[in-house]
Amino acid sequence: ATLALKTLLQLANGEKNSIYTAMLALNALDYTEGRAKPYIDTINDLPKQAKVVPPRMGNYIRRLLEKTTADLK
Repeated sequence: ATLALKTLLQLANGEKNSIYTAMLALNALDYTEGRAKPYIDTINDLPKQAKVVPPRMGNYIRRLLEKTTADLK
């Protein structure tokens, strides 16, 4: 499980991956039933936006990060 969480954390970085990949990884982290709680600091340090963002998706990553960290607290 630890390897899977670390992989999801890498994929959730919108500066290194597409917005779609980052969103899918963040959604997966949100549904880990608290298993990602030890990584909450790493999640908080993730970029709040992807490098390339379609206009209508501007706040998606930021909102997913907010929801994920709120759910893990």
